[in-house]
Amino acid sequence: MIRNTILFTSLFLLCVTSLASANTKVDSFYDFSAVSLRHDKINFERYRGKVVLVTNIALKCGTTPQLKELQTLYEKYKDQGLVILGFPSNDFTGVEPKDGETIKKMCELDFGVTFPLFQLGHVRGDETQDVIKYVSHSGVRKMRGDIEFNFEKFLIGKDGKVKGRYGPFTGAGSDVLTKHIEKLLGESTGNEV
Repeated sequence: MIRNTILFTSLFLLCVTSLASANTKVDSFYDFSAVSLRHDKINFERYRGKVVLVTNIALKCGTTPQLKELQTLYEKYKDQGLVILGFPSNDFTGVEPKDGETIKKMCELDFGVTFPLFQLGHVRGDETQDVIKYVSHSGVRKMRGDIEFNFEKFLIGKDGKVKGRYGPFTGAGSDVLTKHIEKLLGESTGNEV
């Protein structure tokens, strides 16, 4: 009898939890948060009204020099409202540092990175971080799908919606990306008085 009661209670709680999470509606990028390399939980609501470039990064990859390009882009547009968020991942090369402090030091010392960086995590597969699932599976149909390699870039508009996706070999300084950023920076949020 006690075993049946425990089983029933467990099933009931599982159903309630599943229904609650199924009813949790995600409206935008602002509904997410992540833990920074400094161990702070960052709620992305803080970036409301900004243009955000989300990218998965790697430190031991042929595309790693893009970190300097990203930093240059950040310095050029941060005062106009651009934020770049880097999400380290070891999903492709398998040789990335696993320690957050090492990642932080390498990014800062070797590449001069000052934009926010987050804890090492998955960007593809069953354990993909929720925010990465959102950006990689949002937007127009041609932009949806799993990340294919390091340094894919997702542009989030001031409304928190995915506005563009750029492949790993589209440099951060490319004309197509910078023109899209400039366009989004020039758009109104609709909240100005």
